[in-house]
Amino acid sequence: MAVIPYKGAAEFPKLPTHTPILVRVMEANFANEKNPFAGDGEPETRDVINFVLECVDDQFWKARVWDKMSASIHERSHLRPFIQACHPADLTLEQLKSFDTDDLVGKQVMVVGEYDTSRDPEQKWLRPKSYLRAPKATEPATKKAEPVTVPDDTDALDF
Repeated sequence: MAVIPYKGAAEFPKLPTHTPILVRVMEANFANEKNPFAGDGEPETRDVINFVLECVDDQFWKARVWDKMSASIHERSHLRPFIQACHPADLTLEQLKSFDTDDLVGKQVMVVGEYDTSRDPEQKWLRPKSYLRAPKATEPATKKAEPVTVPDDTDALDF
């Protein structure tokens, strides 16, 4: 068996805080985990979705952001605004109820986050706080520009 050479972790630029960063959804993994809030009527486990987001901005190329969200589309959930931000228009409640998170893979969204120095003193992992819709890509013009007509009446001009 060949010896596998050690490769250190890639060095990515530190992402700015409180600044929208364009990312692409790379993975959306559904999982069932132990509920940290179990007890007092709360279930022992909960459903979560782990997202891996990759920066597409040239300045932060290939840097990654991770976010774990509970699998809930309640109005105050973290997942609902994320889903809405991944689409050009808000989805209806019926559309949200039948939504498949695998459909988010490949979509672009703006993430705004900050570093939690109490958990991450080296500030390596940006913690998403909100999501915004990605700006629309400029579409190529389909019409020819119409020429501007200049009035031929030079008497009306003041020189």
